[in-house]
Amino acid sequence: MSCVLKAALSFMKNKIITNDNDKIGIVLYGCNQTQNSLNLKNVFVLQKLDVPDATSIKTFQSLVDDFSKNFGPVPQKGTSPLFEALWTCHQEFKSVEKQSYTKRIFLFTDDDYPGTEAEQA
Repeated sequence: MSCVLKAALSFMKNKIITNDNDKIGIVLYGCNQTQNSLNLKNVFVLQKLDVPDATSIKTFQSLVDDFSKNFGPVPQKGTSPLFEALWTCHQEFKSVEKQSYTKRIFLFTDDDYPGTEAEQA
């Protein structure tokens, strides 16, 4: 997970230089904390969809450094369906003022079949 978060941090830094109007949001799912507008369990909006700046990068850097301690994984008995994370991303997209832009979600997971939790239960 550390490599993914460091890559996201690098991506944010790169976006400031290459395209300062791009908005970036980071949503975690399957973590032991909950913070999102829909109050979906184990879904945490780490970075609201916004243009990255120095303050947001510093905040994100500190969260990356203490990720395991603050966000660790959900115990096996807990589940976080992928659709809840995607629905949270949808809500983030809706919260941005109406403008023409390309929406993308990058999903990083170590689960070979991330969308099948409900089917296997």
